[in-house]
Amino acid sequence: RLVALDALAYTYPDFAADFQHALQSHLDTSYMSAEWDWTFNDLLETMHKKQLRAEHDRSHPELAALDALVLTFPGWEKGVDAAEAAHFQEIRWPNFRCSMHMLRQKQCLHVGDRSHPRLVALDALVYTYPDFEEDLRQAKRHHIETSYSAEWDDSFTDLLETMHKKQMRADHDRSHPELAMLEALVLTYPGWEEDVGTAEAAHFKQIRWPNFRCSMHIMREKQCIHDGDRSHPRLVALDALAYTYPDFAADFQHALQSHLDTSYMSAEWDWTFNDLLETMHKKQLRAEHDRSHPELAALDALVL
Repeated sequence: RLVALDALAYTYPDFAADFQHALQSHLDTSYMSAEWDWTFNDLLETMHKKQLRAEHDRSHPELAALDALVLTFPGWEKGVDAAEAAHFQEIRWPNFRCSMHMLRQKQCLHVGDRSHPRLVALDALVYTYPDFEEDLRQAKRHHIETSYSAEWDDSFTDLLETMHKKQMRADHDRSHPELAMLEALVLTYPGWEEDVGTAEAAHFKQIRWPNFRCSMHIMREKQCIHDGDRSHPRLVALDALAYTYPDFAADFQHALQSHLDTSYMSAEWDWTFNDLLETMHKKQLRAEHDRSHPELAALDALVL
């Protein structure tokens, strides 16, 4: 990083301040490899863009793509200004890619072109549930404001799926797989009725969190604990602990709550819970005045 910084010979206004900012970023963020150093690389790229601007050079591929657009929709000038600001990282959102998507899609709508896959999907809907028109407007706005990739269009797909669920509800149809799973549960623990209501709200995207998958996990695990079943890998790991450090009981309860609140895929992907276990292990080592943990060993080995 420092070699890259020291090689710069830019002359644009505020280069010195940007240099110091990049230097501080180097100090504040750990380093893996040049390929994974996105934040720092973005800083270098932005400095390069600013130098091109100071030289009145618009050959950067982003500006070349922007300058090639033919726009006539009302307010296009403001959209172009926002895209330039995004190019120079002067605004956080929308980023440049999203700005270009917005400009192109606004122009398409202005000239009556509705061939985009999202618009084709929206135009095919014939739902009748209450508030469908409002949901349709929100989906169209989402289409304009978020860039598109057919493989990664999860947010828009979720909007379509939620509209489908609402139409099913209006038709008194509870055959959706999520509701079928929900209704198949046999629950007896105290407060299960409220949790079922929460899961239904999650199914219809009426709440942000917990989502439906997490709601199902919460109910299943609460029922297991109510029945005395502690066979879940997380609970097995917790129950095996015999720590004596101060506040262990509170940390145990916090970890138990984390288990209930977060859905589970596998031990390899369970980073948050594994971090809690590791922190408890560290606290026990501290209580025993043991500094053999690799992190403390590396810290103690520094000559400063």
